[in-house]
Amino acid sequence: SLMRPFSGLDDLLRDIRFAARALGRTPMFTATVVASLALGLALAASTIAVVNAYLIRSLPSPSASRLYHVRYAPPGPIEPRGVSAIDWKSLGDVVEIPVTASGQPMYLTAEGGFVQPTRGLRVTPGFLDALGVRAAVGRTFVRQEYDQGADQVVLIGQALWRERFGGDSGVVGQHFQAQLEEQEETTRSYRIIGVLPERFWFGRDSRDQVDVLLPLRAPVQTYMVRLRSGVDVSYAERRITEATRQVATWIPQN
Repeated sequence: SLMRPFSGLDDLLRDIRFAARALGRTPMFTATVVASLALGLALAASTIAVVNAYLIRSLPSPSASRLYHVRYAPPGPIEPRGVSAIDWKSLGDVVEIPVTASGQPMYLTAEGGFVQPTRGLRVTPGFLDALGVRAAVGRTFVRQEYDQGADQVVLIGQALWRERFGGDSGVVGQHFQAQLEEQEETTRSYRIIGVLPERFWFGRDSRDQVDVLLPLRAPVQTYMVRLRSGVDVSYAERRITEATRQVATWIPQN
């Protein structure tokens, strides 16, 4: 027997034309159906994105479930004063690593007087380990580099690595000149020991890319901790609250 080629395709096109004519005769119904489908698909996509971000795709650290944000007061501008003096070593039985960072605006200099504003971030020992971050090139900080008077060493971000150093894998050991925002008249030389991984950021969202990471050598307030394995969160809260009350120079009423 003989069959007409592509008869199945013709049937499909005929059905599509019939459906289009039927929908065209009821424009209000058609618009409602299309809008409902669009809204449903958008909600489904949003739900999948949230579930993936918070339930399926975990943070890159194997200990991410032990990372906690520390709040010293209800959200707002008023917090206890003097909290940077907390002795985290005395809380070592509950807090494995205090994850402490402080912004450090910098201005990179170059020949011809060019100045490049750069986002720097000072961090404490264990900061990168607590977040599960490894250097893409070179190494991270060692304990001796946090001592006062130690060499000025830094890790640089991917964008700065590509733009200023051409993505050269031999960037480790090179130096650059920069001024700190609070010391604009003083230019210092910084030695590169490593490059941060792609898409590394620290802040409210992924726009807070880090260009330069430096050792933090002065006490500042800690807003994140990694608890020791098996430590009850309520117990850790009580211990940190006690430590805060012991060192705070002023605590808001109530």
